[in-house]
Order: sequence, then C-alpha cells, then structure tokens
Amino acid sequence: MAIKVIGIGNENRCDDSVGILIARKLKEEFSDILIVESNGDGSALLGEFENIDKLFIIDAAFLEGKQSGEIIIFNPYQENLSKIFKSFSTHSFGLSEAISLGIIFKTLPKSTFVFAITGRNFDYGNSLSFDFAKVYEEIKNKIKVHLTN
Repeated sequence: MAIKVIGIGNENRCDDSVGILIARKLKEEFSDILIVESNGDGSALLGEFENIDKLFIIDAAFLEGKQSGEIIIFNPYQENLSKIFKSFSTHSFGLSEAISLGIIFKTLPKSTFVFAITGRNFDYGNSLSFDFAKVYEEIKNKIKVHLTN
C-alpha cells in the first residue's frame, strides 16, 4: 500500500510553517512512508496525489472559534475545504482547488485526511503561536491510528 504525507507551508511565515516542520519530524520516525514538503502550489499538489492509496495532508489554517494549535481532521470527500483554506491561501490555485480537481479527475485517494492546524500568526518570522511538541505528538498519534485502519 502506497502511503504519503504532504506537509504544506511557508517556513518564513510563523504558524504557516507547521506543516513543513511536522513533515520533517515525521521523516525521522516513519521511514516506510513517503513524506514530502510542499509550498501549497495547487498544480504541484495534483501530481502528489497520483498512485497513492492513503494520503495525509498537514497544513495550517485560520479557523474561526478554534484555539491556536487546535487540530481539526477533514475528509475532503465529505466536507468542502474551500471555505477553510481558500481565504488564507497565498496562491490563486491552492490546496482546496487541487483537492477539488483531484476528486473530479479521480486522482485523490479515497482514503485522504486533511489535518488543519489552527494558526493565529501568519506574519513573517519563525515563531509559532502554539506548543509545537504537543501538536506534533497529537498528529503523529492520529496518523498511527489511521495507518492501522
């Protein structure tokens, strides 16, 4: 079974770096999973969806009413992600558009999970507004659960 994790972010934009930072740390623990980093460009993401059986996408998002560092898991086949990711993407063609096209073209794996980490600070810099170690452990454990299902 082909499994992939995509960590999305910009390491120069505070909380937006979390997807990439988590991907880097996961590489140390999951040698049997393909783990890649992405800047969130939708056209590049489309290619990452192909020939994968199970996909985990990790990205920061500004989620109203959620605490900084709170993790929400979405199934893109059941929920419309455009309201979550479109409003904060620096790309005109980003994650939500790539997922929509992946569903239409049938390249997005049926077993896809989007981990949205609530961020509050998307300014230039490299500090996070939440406890990275706690968020990392929670995501790592959730991925392990999904791997056994």
